[in-house]
Amino acid sequence: FNLTTSGVAGAAGSSVNGSDDVYTVKVNTGSGNGTIRLNIVSSPTIFDLAANPLSGPFTTGETYTINKTLTYSSQSATDGWILESSENSNLGGTMNSSATTFNLGDDAAKKQYRAILSFNTAGLPDTAVVTKATLKLKFSAVVGGGNPLTTFQGFMASIINGTFGLPALELTDFNAAAIKTVGPLSPALSSNFYSLNLGAPDAYINKLTSNSGITEIRLRFKLDDNNDAIANYLSLFSGNALTAADRPKLIIQYYVP
Repeated sequence: FNLTTSGVAGAAGSSVNGSDDVYTVKVNTGSGNGTIRLNIVSSPTIFDLAANPLSGPFTTGETYTINKTLTYSSQSATDGWILESSENSNLGGTMNSSATTFNLGDDAAKKQYRAILSFNTAGLPDTAVVTKATLKLKFSAVVGGGNPLTTFQGFMASIINGTFGLPALELTDFNAAAIKTVGPLSPALSSNFYSLNLGAPDAYINKLTSNSGITEIRLRFKLDDNNDAIANYLSLFSGNALTAADRPKLIIQYYVP
């Protein structure tokens, strides 16, 4: 047997089992999205009891569509922004979990804004292997002028399998320990969206119903403030955005071994 594939990588037959006239060929579908078809090769490798070869090749079998991308929106009830209590405290002082946008940057008192995004990723197969995670954020506005992404030297994304504290937004989420931090990332704005490549954070994506099935991401800029005593921040749409398409999206690519 062999495979005809399109779009997927690493697909291969892993076993053949059966008897008489019924056999099952198990195929590892690899990674990525696309199509797979199982073929019988042209050389005679299958014989009946009288040593007659099965005629071949056979390349007109069913083509299977492989779609291993799942997209999750940030949950409005548990995401939001947190503002530092003072310039160098590294502690949360005020927060907002109901605004339609969240801020990254600083305020006029040089306090840093951070944001918590919350995704229920329990719908992933328990044995899924995450090959890529992309966070999409929609631009809303800039306060204070310039390009905050350049001024503050890029996005930093901290990921945790579960929640930073309670599922609800808390001030302590500002500095709670994370499992993995990615960045700085400085993606170009495209069609009003930033796409942050988080790599392949398999161990940090929650595929189970434990920890409420949640994967959380804390966002900040690399620089905590720009020391100019002027509010300067980037505003992005949150899980409370009125239009579903505007809400933060976590796009997971995976395969099941």
